[in-house]
Amino acid sequence: MHAPDGFFSPAVNVVSGAVSLGVILYSFKKTFKNLEKYRVYMMAAVGAFIFAAQMLNFTVSAGTSGHFLGGVTAGIMLGPWAGTIVMTTVVVLQAIIFQDGGIIALGPNILNMGIWGTLIGYYIYASLKGTATNLKLGMYFGAFVASWVAVMLAAFFCSLQLAISGVLSLGELLPPMLSVHAKIGIGEGLISALFIFFLMLFEPQLVWHDVKFEEIKV
Repeated sequence: MHAPDGFFSPAVNVVSGAVSLGVILYSFKKTFKNLEKYRVYMMAAVGAFIFAAQMLNFTVSAGTSGHFLGGVTAGIMLGPWAGTIVMTTVVVLQAIIFQDGGIIALGPNILNMGIWGTLIGYYIYASLKGTATNLKLGMYFGAFVASWVAVMLAAFFCSLQLAISGVLSLGELLPPMLSVHAKIGIGEGLISALFIFFLMLFEPQLVWHDVKFEEIKV
């Protein structure tokens, strides 16, 4: 998913970069409007966790592996806009420090891994968590489904960008990309759900809520 330089056309890099920049600037505006000091520490801690967790790969099938993306987890812990800033920072640092993804391709990579999954994934989670009679179970279910969808969105948009860039046709790219990432998404969903489970078990105040803590029933 960390596409290197040369895969995307200049037009795709420019358009994706412009969209990413617009979302990032808006995220800064939303996040730092009324930013509490402890949330800055939270953003640093969550970013460090996701940065480290993305270094660990898990086997999907012979010759294929995946890794944790973390966009939904960032959104659940920090809110969607602060989560987007953290995910952007992680993608940029990985490209600069580890050459994991290209510098010129940062626009598409940030859009695919840092924005679509975090924003859309968070709002899927938020809509699903209230469907369960038990809010905690709804949170775990929502985290799993949203994380799976976030991975599939990243795979779809990456395929679309590659197709527009003329690498292969969308019909050639989508089946293998989606089939592999459907499995990766299961791993992403399980990791996210378990992470939220342990947070709610030991440190529920670290989860970003749009409801009061006392409304969360066991």
